[in-house]
Amino acid sequence: FVLLIVLLMWQSRDATTAGTVRSGLVVSLAMVTVVGLVQAAVPLVFLDPINPQIGAPHPSFMGYKNPAALAVLGQIFLLAGLVFANDDPAGRRRRCLLPGILLIAELVYLASLGSRNSMMALGIAVLYSAGLWWLRDRSLRRARRGLLMVVAVLLIAGSTVITDRDNRRRASSMIAYLTEPASFLDSDRGTYLLNTLDMVRHHPLGVGLGDWQTHYPVHRPVHPSRSLTADHQVRRAHSDHVQILGEAGWPGLVLWFVFLSSLVWTTARTFLTTGRREALFASAQLVAFAAAMTTD
Repeated sequence: FVLLIVLLMWQSRDATTAGTVRSGLVVSLAMVTVVGLVQAAVPLVFLDPINPQIGAPHPSFMGYKNPAALAVLGQIFLLAGLVFANDDPAGRRRRCLLPGILLIAELVYLASLGSRNSMMALGIAVLYSAGLWWLRDRSLRRARRGLLMVVAVLLIAGSTVITDRDNRRRASSMIAYLTEPASFLDSDRGTYLLNTLDMVRHHPLGVGLGDWQTHYPVHRPVHPSRSLTADHQVRRAHSDHVQILGEAGWPGLVLWFVFLSSLVWTTARTFLTTGRREALFASAQLVAFAAAMTTD
């Protein structure tokens, strides 16, 4: 938070700051992506794989596979904003070549990590951005770039999932949740949600920031032995929204959703009124985060 404040103050005095920070993020994730793809094809002896038991032979730069997937998901739509910018087509072709290549590489890397949460968030944000693009143009012919983007993402991510056995298995489990949503409540995430609802039933204003893990052992009427044994205790709700509900109560959850909604609405309105595609993809980036936060 302090870093963000400093960057905002810096940007008010130097307009190039935002571009510099964005370039730094792109370069850092580019290195993680390239090394990860190399590690998937040719194991690097000096880097341990994240999850070899589930078929994710990638370097542990980001620790567990889900943080790696979320980090990559965190800039995919911003890269798309560079590729589909509104400026001169001739100049854009030259400038967007490298971001376009990196965008494809990150889509492949994201799909190969097998993170169901991030892939779900990617799909939701792609459909959201395509719908917003259509609302702006009100014409399938003029919105063809948005449709092409949807098709391209589905082909790239889908081909990566289909060609890997472990990713197919994880994708099938996600499909099972979509076809039978009630089965989610029997999963570990669903268990944390139901027990958190019991927590806020006794503490409607929340148990205090950072205290979800302290109160969870007391409030677990559903599957009490799941993720809570003599050797193991769950420390996170595996959902930011559920975590905020437990720690800040119903008022905190309402404020949280108002905050997210205002960000999404502001960027979406900017795109609908000005046509700036950077605003469209910034809005899609926020939607992707909000969706990923639901189960991660």
